[in-house]
Amino acid sequence: MSYVREAPLSNEQMIRAMSGTLHHAASSIFVTSFTTAAAFMTNLITKLPVVQLFGFFTGSCIIVYFILVITVISAFVVTYEKYLQHFSSKLSCSKRLERLYERSIETMSQINQYVISERLPSMLFKLRALWFLVFLAVGCWGMYAVFVDPKLRPNSKWRYEFFQKGNKFENFEFGLRDQFLAYVNHEQRNMTNPEIFFVFGISNEDTGRVFDPDDDGHLLFDANFNFLSEHSQLWVNEFITKRLNESRHLFLSADIVSEWQDYLFQMQFFCQKILAVNLFSGRVELPFESDKLHRCQEKIKKLLEDSDLAGFENLMAAFPRRIIFVSNEKGVAGLILRVNANSSFFDFDSVDAYYHQLVDFQNKYIRPAPIGLNTGWFISVGFALYDLQNQLITGTYSSLVASMIIALVFLLLTSGNIFIAFYAITSISFSIAVTIAIFVSLGWELSILESVVIIMSVGLSVDFACHYGVAYINSDRNFPRVKEKSWWKRYVMANAERKLRIKDVFRRVGSAVLMAALTTFLAGTSMYPSKLTSFSKMGQFLMLVMCTSYLYATFMFVPLCAMFGPTHNFGNLNFRDWGMKIAKACYKKAHQKHKQADVAEERALNENVVSFSLVRAKSGE
Repeated sequence: MSYVREAPLSNEQMIRAMSGTLHHAASSIFVTSFTTAAAFMTNLITKLPVVQLFGFFTGSCIIVYFILVITVISAFVVTYEKYLQHFSSKLSCSKRLERLYERSIETMSQINQYVISERLPSMLFKLRALWFLVFLAVGCWGMYAVFVDPKLRPNSKWRYEFFQKGNKFENFEFGLRDQFLAYVNHEQRNMTNPEIFFVFGISNEDTGRVFDPDDDGHLLFDANFNFLSEHSQLWVNEFITKRLNESRHLFLSADIVSEWQDYLFQMQFFCQKILAVNLFSGRVELPFESDKLHRCQEKIKKLLEDSDLAGFENLMAAFPRRIIFVSNEKGVAGLILRVNANSSFFDFDSVDAYYHQLVDFQNKYIRPAPIGLNTGWFISVGFALYDLQNQLITGTYSSLVASMIIALVFLLLTSGNIFIAFYAITSISFSIAVTIAIFVSLGWELSILESVVIIMSVGLSVDFACHYGVAYINSDRNFPRVKEKSWWKRYVMANAERKLRIKDVFRRVGSAVLMAALTTFLAGTSMYPSKLTSFSKMGQFLMLVMCTSYLYATFMFVPLCAMFGPTHNFGNLNFRDWGMKIAKACYKKAHQKHKQADVAEERALNENVVSFSLVRAKSGE
């Protein structure tokens, strides 16, 4: 036989061929494309701009590529058939090469027919219970390893490993850096008794552009903040001298209490006449009157401008090191209190425990504060790694759940069957759990790269189960209705139908699914030897996720369909009938409104005619 067709297709034949191709493939391509795009888009849930940008860009590229596949590529195929096929058929090659090509294609076709279309479905159907139990047990192990022990843990390192271990560029960072005392002391300063900043009067809001990580934004001041008010003075004094001082298990507050007392005495010294205080009493009488404190502030500000301390911006006074006043054109606009933590941040669990203690402290003492101070918040350099770790954990799991929900919705819309969608999402969940469990066993920790690839696993794992499910539902055979009263005969006939459907699945998409898994696996294989850690890990991820998703789709999803797969139209969601019913209901409602409007209009017209007749009759009289 010849594999170069010389007779061109007619327009009708081309239309039938393209419509048939799109009918069988468009829905599956739609689901695989949009679930993968949705998996990337769910990265927008996280609060990490780099992850958000990557997810949005990649998801948009996948959607654009899907549009190109069903439009431009289809148009190219039609153009080739109409204009280029005639020229390519005239290109001749040696008879020996042509026969060798034809024989190799025929041999591969026979192997595919025997292995994929005959032996594999037969083996799966006969041992369906065994395959299901084996992969269910492996999936349960994956769930245990991910959520219980050893569990997916956040990255414990400040430094990112750009190259593989052993690379000369990484020898200093991971081998020699800790031998230099300057680097060790620098890291210990951030980890041992780190500084906690309590911020008042400045909004805790990121005003930078969402898709521009380099945009720092600008400060937003709270218009309700007024440090000069008497209530604010009393509350700040109580917060520093009592609340911070009493919470010694959280803070080392001796320095800030001492500096606050010094600050109050210095205020009295510079503004003795304005505040009308007695310096020799040795006591500070709070609160100061608001207008007098305002005039004192202006006096100190002028003194600073006329002295060598004029370069200190945003400070009302240069004396305190732990009490900072942020100023703008209106005066004191913000207050920052700096205190050391009575804790050391060496691992995620210790930082997490201390952070939640600070949240409780904030809710107990800062939230009930006077208006303008009750919006205060805290921050620390020591929380930088913890915040990244926490956002990666919460963002990864949130995006993963969102991706699973979106995948389930698309599976329902595409397959139109409740049971197929449920079986598919079950096998996908176990596949992802096993993939992550293997990564955990290999020592992976959750950093930005791992977070992205884990979220990607949903979009990549849904493809094969989706293809199998759509092929199972859209079998071309006409299966007779089972009218037997005996449940055993109904079960036997239903099993016979399931067996034929599974054969149709592998006959239609078995080879395509295998080749898709194999080509993506080979793409990962080409990336694995890279010296860059990100490329190497991405290669490992592609190879592993292709193996697990193909195995779970073939040896768990298909056996599920072989045991409990829907027969005939059982479990189908007839969206077409639902749409027609909704359309009819909307039309009926609109028709009734239109009819009522016509009746009202006709009634008004009749009333006008009657009124006109009466007026005319009276005028005639």
